[in-house]
Amino acid sequence: MQGARPQAPPGRDARASIAAATPYHHRLGPEDPLTSPGFAYSARCPLCGSWAPSDVPPAVPPPAHLVDDAQTVSSPPAPEPVPDPAAIRQDPRSKREKAYALMACISALGLTVGQALDLMFDDTQFSYNAATAEDLSLSHAQSYAQMVGAFLRGRSSHRVSHVLARWMRHSSGLPALNHPERSQMYSLTTPWTEFRHARSILTGWAAQTCAAQLAAETREIIKPEHGLHAMIKTPLRPSSTTASSSLSSGSASAPKRLLVKWSDLGETTVSEAGQLFEAMTPLLWGFLDRVTKKKRRPYPSGAVRVEYRPARIVITGVIGQLLFCRRRTVNVLALQRSLTLFATRASTIVYRFESRFACTTTFNTLLDGLRTAGNERIAYGAGIAHSATRWFKLIFDNVQRYNRQHEMRFGRQNAMLKGAAGTLVEMVRFSPEAWDLDEKLRLIALGRRYDVTTETLFDLIDHEHVHIVRSLHWLQVIVEYIPELESLRPEVERMFHELAAKAPVAGPVRKTNVISLRSNAADLSYTSGVATAVDDFLGTQLGQTKDNWNRRIVIVGGDGATYEGLLRLKRQRQNHDTHFEKYDFVEPEPEFWHMKWTDLSRIFAAHCGPEDSNDPSTLRASLSLIGRKVPSNLLKVEFDSSLDSLMLIGMARMLDCWRVMLDPDCYDILEYFTEKASTNNLPSLDHLFELAQKLENTYSSVRAHACALKTRTRQPADARAPEDPEWLRKMSNEETGEAGDFGGDRLLANANSFLNDFLDIREWCHSTAAGEIGRVWEMVKLVSFKFAGSGHNPRYLAYVLDTILSIEFECSPPLRTSRMENWLVNLSGLPGHYVEGDHMQEHFIKPLTAHSQRANAAYDGDFERNVLSPNLDNLVQLTRRMEAAVGLRQRSQKHTAMHCKPELRTLLRFYRTEDLHRFCVGRSHGHKAPSHFAAGYAKMPTLLNTFLSNHKGDSNVFDRSYTETGDNDNEMAAGGDGEEEERIEDDDEPDEPPDIYCLEHGTMTAVGLQDVDVDIEGALGYEGSDDEEGDGDGEQQEGDEEDDIGMEELLQRLSDDDGATA
Repeated sequence: MQGARPQAPPGRDARASIAAATPYHHRLGPEDPLTSPGFAYSARCPLCGSWAPSDVPPAVPPPAHLVDDAQTVSSPPAPEPVPDPAAIRQDPRSKREKAYALMACISALGLTVGQALDLMFDDTQFSYNAATAEDLSLSHAQSYAQMVGAFLRGRSSHRVSHVLARWMRHSSGLPALNHPERSQMYSLTTPWTEFRHARSILTGWAAQTCAAQLAAETREIIKPEHGLHAMIKTPLRPSSTTASSSLSSGSASAPKRLLVKWSDLGETTVSEAGQLFEAMTPLLWGFLDRVTKKKRRPYPSGAVRVEYRPARIVITGVIGQLLFCRRRTVNVLALQRSLTLFATRASTIVYRFESRFACTTTFNTLLDGLRTAGNERIAYGAGIAHSATRWFKLIFDNVQRYNRQHEMRFGRQNAMLKGAAGTLVEMVRFSPEAWDLDEKLRLIALGRRYDVTTETLFDLIDHEHVHIVRSLHWLQVIVEYIPELESLRPEVERMFHELAAKAPVAGPVRKTNVISLRSNAADLSYTSGVATAVDDFLGTQLGQTKDNWNRRIVIVGGDGATYEGLLRLKRQRQNHDTHFEKYDFVEPEPEFWHMKWTDLSRIFAAHCGPEDSNDPSTLRASLSLIGRKVPSNLLKVEFDSSLDSLMLIGMARMLDCWRVMLDPDCYDILEYFTEKASTNNLPSLDHLFELAQKLENTYSSVRAHACALKTRTRQPADARAPEDPEWLRKMSNEETGEAGDFGGDRLLANANSFLNDFLDIREWCHSTAAGEIGRVWEMVKLVSFKFAGSGHNPRYLAYVLDTILSIEFECSPPLRTSRMENWLVNLSGLPGHYVEGDHMQEHFIKPLTAHSQRANAAYDGDFERNVLSPNLDNLVQLTRRMEAAVGLRQRSQKHTAMHCKPELRTLLRFYRTEDLHRFCVGRSHGHKAPSHFAAGYAKMPTLLNTFLSNHKGDSNVFDRSYTETGDNDNEMAAGGDGEEEERIEDDDEPDEPPDIYCLEHGTMTAVGLQDVDVDIEGALGYEGSDDEEGDGDGEQQEGDEEDDIGMEELLQRLSDDDGATA
């Protein structure tokens, strides 16, 4: 057959002679059906000229040996004229006939099936060069190549998949049970080319091809440009005093290495890694997807099945572990999990186990990663400090813990470890003119603060605004408590936004950018320690040194003790040569949370009452009634529990006032509104607001306290509480200590004084959570008079006065606006989640103290300074980020406290029984709760003059003028340094940081003294007397006449402000 051209099919005009060839039936065995005498032949093979079988009668004579077995046929009989096949309609052959003919042809050519397939799919056999070289038909070569190509391209009716499926199902392709290849299916070790059985070959080829593809995908995915490498620079262990931002910057800018940053480990890290894996390792992702998923029957109800372990997240984690095992620098996911465990203070043994499974890094790698990320954060903060367009403020506070040594040796003693921890807060919405240092110094030099009087401070308060916000809180309480009025809540929120707005109003809600700084071992009890802390934060870490500093104002804030230390520092350095050495660029700023805490303690000290008193107007009576303990230390109460109790008692008293105002004979205010709703006679919002304003005048204003002490005929009509005509006196004035002609109601006056204090601190909490710093500032100005009148904490009177004078008289308008708009921070970026700066710092100190106790090292040690403290801001929020990263619903940070309905009903019943908020002539139990605002207004001239005199002397040491002030309880408040040892005692922190209170739909939600000797009777000048001269019971102390004059002026001024109150 070599060199012979294929003959043309019969029936064509140019008919070629058939080449002599041995028919294939001569080579068939006797059992082959093709040798059967009854088998018909009608066509010839185009390659060898042999006859092909057909079901139709033979169109040509069969071979001669089929007619006569004895006859030897050496060549086919002479062909007879054959009709054109196109003119003869033949029945189609069956698949089996075609298979037999094909196998006969292969056998006739002396080929095996494997050789035939190898020749058929050898792309060189039907090429142009091969056809011309062998002198074959070029047209046939092209036709055959197209047939093979159509098969391989899947364009024929039977594709490669059909053939492979037959090979996989064919019984001959499966090795016998005892054959070695039976156990090597899908083998990845033995090359598939060495197998003999078809199924072993196919499975081995498929497995090894997939393995090669997996290796190729893996080699590509682990390249650094895909972002899966958290490059960690293992630093030389620096000393605690030399770790600076310059070193950090150098480490962070290592050549050709992008070191790990916290931005690489955010909420989207897991999802982005999953998208990358799915796109670049589709084979591996597909295999794992088939492993993790199975077909599940749908619920009959059609409900969606909850996935507790979503396949996508699991696959992402598994691939991350596999890649981390392959290459140790592909560690982003592992490092993120390690950081999460570190934030939750997991034991170090967990890292040893989990790192073996490639789930986490080792603990030492984690520490190096924190050092690297901390260096980047400090370098970023230094960039902000040196920027010409960005501004920042610094907040720091003292940290301390007792270090107990379990093995006493020389040089190892039990000691109190002290230090300072700070946070950089980037400021927003400011004008570049705000940080002008020269303008600030010019305003200070004018000395405008020394012209301030009590009247000036009083006029700074927007009394009309205070009256409106108190009225809105009266309205809010009734709307929140009554179910029938729930639909009015959105309208009340709108009224707060419109009527209670106070410039500067809260801008668009945004997440505050904060950066934790390195801790140090400075003792803030001493001025030298304050200087060390400020130099470390601003100089060593942020690069603001004497030779390289950005000449502008830097606001430095903290709690009261930190603020006092900064003032002492500036006084001590005022005679140095340069502005930098004098710390003129440092602008001290007290944060408001500790100030609010002090005001809370003042309220409890004023209203708790003596232990042996049965006065129902005291906080002690209400606390005992609902089973809550009275704070053991009224000078400094525990913040969270005390504020919670105060909010409950205050709300109950306000609701009882509503009951008295709506219907004094009403037994239950809920039943009152239920009845109104049933008759479709609910009061409108406008009517309720009018009643709220009347309640403000009657119960919570400053003059409400004084009016309750007057006789009924002397009380103003718009501030007169409903009278109880059935009340009978049971105690004489001699027994209660009241004046002989006392005709007022001491219990009602005490209750009014409490409501005045309660509504102010309620407004303080609400406005803080809402970010309304303008409203907060009004409360700060208001509380200055109350601090002056209480004498509770003289230091905070000085802090408040100095802050007010600095903001109002020594700041340019841009600086004032910028300071106020950045006074509160929002770490979550959610509305209603603003907190004070010192409150934020307390929450950052909590993990610092907890981790430090485990490390048992000082605050300037390598672990605290370089590993832990620069990453506090991210560690605090890391658990929430990881919850969001894996698709978990963020756990609410609110306290899931039980409702207080039983306690509230008990209090309402108690106040209703005692008729606490109805006027009862001559009622008194001996306890006298003062009006601190009224007393403060009377005392403020003396205290203010003392404060300004001491401040002027301390600010100009070369021209001091001393005055004899005598024994003054407020000497510390006036500016004296006092004893340094008192600093820690005054600033003791709670064992646990306080909860953060957020504002949602107008509702506050938690998200984590003895009696003051203030002669309020003399200050008020009424003493419950009916006398027109107001000379009281004749028991006024000498010198109280001036307080009488001050109180009369206060009431006159309050009356002149269109009914507005303080």
